Amino acid sequence: MKVTIINQPTELNLKTKPFEFKIEDISISCLLQFANYNYIDKFNTTKYVIPDGIQEQDREKYVSFIETSLALYDVLEQSSGKEVAEYVLPNGVCCEVTSLMTTRELLYFFSMCCDDNTQSELLELACEMLKQVRELFPETFKYI
Repeated sequence: MKVTIINQPTELNLKTKPFEFKIEDISISCLLQFANYNYIDKFNTTKYVIPDGIQEQDREKYVSFIETSLALYDVLEQSSGKEVAEYVLPNGVCCEVTSLMTTRELLYFFSMCCDDNTQSELLELACEMLKQVRELFPETFKYI
């Protein structure tokens, strides 16, 4: 997973202007949990993840299923639109997301997701986002 801050507020408008994050290679499973905490601005599918626990003999079936789902997604996107096509995406598909979050939303998100009880991929995402915003505004995010 790769997280990049595309646009950021200044000290003067830190309370009102949102941070804009580009998040690459996030699974649909993680995206669904992430979407509970903020606004997702843009969404694009790119590739898929193969879970660590999948047995070797099931790997080929899994990959075939995912690739068939992605092909169907492309067909449905052309004929019915992206909103309809998203229904066929399995949880293992990775995507690219653009997210907008204000400082207040970030503080809430970090307080909920920078915790050992959080799903591992969401925890990794939250910690990476926190690391990046702390570099820009250490005083604002020092207590998380």
